[in-house]
Amino acid sequence: MVANGGGVPDLSAFLSGHHGDGVGELPGIASRLSSLRELGVDAIWLSPIYPSPMADFGYDVSDYCAVHPQFGTLADLVNSLKIGFRQRADQRFERYKANDGRDLTELVKAIQNATIFDGGRIREQIAAQNAVQEQAVSSYESKILTALEEVENALVAFENNRQRLDSLNQAASAADNAFELARNQYSAGLIDFQRVLDTQRTALTVQDNIATTQGDRLTALVQLYKALGGGWTPENNVSTGKNTA
Repeated sequence: MVANGGGVPDLSAFLSGHHGDGVGELPGIASRLSSLRELGVDAIWLSPIYPSPMADFGYDVSDYCAVHPQFGTLADLVNSLKIGFRQRADQRFERYKANDGRDLTELVKAIQNATIFDGGRIREQIAAQNAVQEQAVSSYESKILTALEEVENALVAFENNRQRLDSLNQAASAADNAFELARNQYSAGLIDFQRVLDTQRTALTVQDNIATTQGDRLTALVQLYKALGGGWTPENNVSTGKNTA
């Protein structure tokens, strides 16, 4: 073999065919591909094989859709490619069997039932969809727990304010009775007017606490309604379909 100017082995004579002129041609390539395979050659670089005046070593192509008669015909090119593809496939099968130990029929079944070159794309898509689904479920569960917490807090606040209001109402009744008794005692001259003022102040304080607790109870009711997913549109706006600024 002779090396060309770029240091690449020149296989022209080795690949020459029936012409006997030492010029590599397509039939010669096809007849010696198995020998090249045994030598460990994985690829062959071809100079231009198109019709050409050969003024520039074949690079002055005149027809990209034909083969120069010196190198063969289109049929020779197709035949060479078929043989090369077949031997390349055989080489891949042999490597597969040597590295994996599986029978060839199993490989054929795998080719028929799956995409060879998906690079795990399908598995990655499934994993991504599973991750999206798990994230959605987790977000849904978090929102449900938050909603339940808000409902429970509103219920507790509403119940606590109800109990406090009941106690304050009892205290208000007692304070009113104490104020009325103090007035009677003052009228009878049994106590001074300061005792009357003290009992009246106590009764007014209880009434103030009742008003505050009633406001807190209504606020808790609004929070409960909101936590349950409701709104608080006034009835007059609902009936008229108008919104107030």
